Amino acid sequence: MINPNLQIIPKKNYKKEINLQNLTIFGRKAVHAYYKRGFTGALIGGEFAMGKTTTSVHIAREIIQALTGCTDEEAYKEAIECIKFTADEVLELTNRLSKIDWDGLTPKEVLDTKFKIREPIIIWDDAGVHASKYKHFLAMDDASALQTDFDTIRDVTSCMIITVPENEELLKFLRSYRAFYHVEINKDRDYFRTLEFWKYGKDRSGRKKKYLKWRYAPNPQFSVYLKNEYYGEYDRRRTKAKIKNQEKVIKRKQMKQKEVEYYDMKKEYYRMKMEAEMKKLEKIKNSS
Repeated sequence: MINPNLQIIPKKNYKKEINLQNLTIFGRKAVHAYYKRGFTGALIGGEFAMGKTTTSVHIAREIIQALTGCTDEEAYKEAIECIKFTADEVLELTNRLSKIDWDGLTPKEVLDTKFKIREPIIIWDDAGVHASKYKHFLAMDDASALQTDFDTIRDVTSCMIITVPENEELLKFLRSYRAFYHVEINKDRDYFRTLEFWKYGKDRSGRKKKYLKWRYAPNPQFSVYLKNEYYGEYDRRRTKAKIKNQEKVIKRKQMKQKEVEYYDMKKEYYRMKMEAEMKKLEKIKNSS
């Protein structure tokens, strides 16, 4: 959740207090989505070290600063906190809904509660590690849980950015989610990048087609430069998440090994039991 010390501008005043014209197109869409109970998102794809994460942080900083009127420093710190590194962290957000006694609320209270628990923006960094279509058959339970819970993602956030080396590597339900823009990030010069926002649709013959919605020319706002104090905090959180995920993978392998050993023992038990039964039958046959 956004730091409670940062007061979000009330809904009734946001069009007056937020200078929407100073925001990027995507920034405006994200602000409107927050106040109007809507949802928007972006899948940012690009080569390694192209600046997908830092670009996402810059976008999050713009949205948070617009909603709260805070300083650059405060907005960047909040933007770093918005980053999720694993599918488990994303699923934890949707679990908020199960902790509320919805039956005890009036219809107005239901809407107010949902508005309060929504995050203005979430960044899922390098989602291909956990939501790759190639891993679907390796961890079908995880993929199924993610797809089921993702249907309620708009109840806990109004904007989501997912970074991935290649959008086509994601699970189909993610890459085909209609609310997402497909963003291509390309190197221009030095730290500067060009962003192209695309949407998928169909042409007159019904074939799938990609349409360019808008392009951001290189500017400091979308450079890959991020101050060491912000990038260092991001790297610390990412490292901790990697270690935690490695421990989970090791534990899963150990559990799998135990299952294999259990079934091997069970198989050997039935083999020995069958041999004993066969010997018993042979003995009865010989005695007769």
